[in-house]
Amino acid sequence: MKRFIKSSLDATRGCAPSIWRLYITRSKRLSVFYLPGLLIGFYRNKKPDNDTWVEKASFIKAIPPRKAGIDEVYFHLGISLPLIKTMGNEETIDNKIRTLVSGTVYKFYTSTRSARILYYKKPQIS
Repeated sequence: MKRFIKSSLDATRGCAPSIWRLYITRSKRLSVFYLPGLLIGFYRNKKPDNDTWVEKASFIKAIPPRKAGIDEVYFHLGISLPLIKTMGNEETIDNKIRTLVSGTVYKFYTSTRSARILYYKKPQIS
């Protein structure tokens, strides 16, 4: 039990979630260890939180799949709601997607535990 508490507290402090991400993910484990992690101190590198910052940096530096030698048919990208809030709006992200992939890109809204917008070039429907 002691190991579980320590690892959960360390994971919460290292991830440095914002209140917005805490609300979006609705994680019971994250919400239980949020306040103790906040009192001890988060390892926050950038605003709003570390996960959103890494996702934003990866998205901005993304190159088109064709330049990497990958067929565009396999294009799949998930964007979290905190990233959309950080980038401004969906139109900014849609414009970046158009620079990455040519032709029609399908857009799906998910309502799972961590709500996301999924972009597919060719969705696999079974």
